Amino acid sequence: MGLLLTPDGGTVQICGHDAGRLSERRRAELRLARLGYLFQDYNLLQSLTSVENVALPLRYAGVRKPAAIARARQLLHELDLGHRAHHRPAALSGGEKQRVAAARALAMGPDVILADEPTANLDSATGKKVSAQLASAAKAQDSAVVIVTHDARLEDIADRVLHLEDGRLLAATA
Repeated sequence: MGLLLTPDGGTVQICGHDAGRLSERRRAELRLARLGYLFQDYNLLQSLTSVENVALPLRYAGVRKPAAIARARQLLHELDLGHRAHHRPAALSGGEKQRVAAARALAMGPDVILADEPTANLDSATGKKVSAQLASAAKAQDSAVVIVTHDARLEDIADRVLHLEDGRLLAATA
């Protein structure tokens, strides 16, 4: 789904493209331009500040540094982290790291954000706040969010819930 692997059967459509027919280069271009990733363990670069981590995908996409930094600052502010823009990950709490990672996932204005256990490393109050902020920010820029989680509390922010077990769809709600 994240265009990291080539499907070995069937058809997978991502943003109107058949993932199985795309070259690695084209998949990489689509990942950068159309998908945002929010990892369970944040995957922030330790040597970069919060604002630099958020600006990174923009810089890879060719956005000039001043514009990338401005967008990163805006997203950090929206996620209540403007005051932590110049802190490195080692100086941030788990909730702050997850919000920086969420801002990075939102930076390119992706069509789809793929979130892997976004609340797994957070206490319940922080998890609820981070998930609500992610949902609000994604809605503001018209992005879909696909969340893979064991945290049933996230069902409250979902438009649709799919329950999977052992690779099989057990139930779906609309």
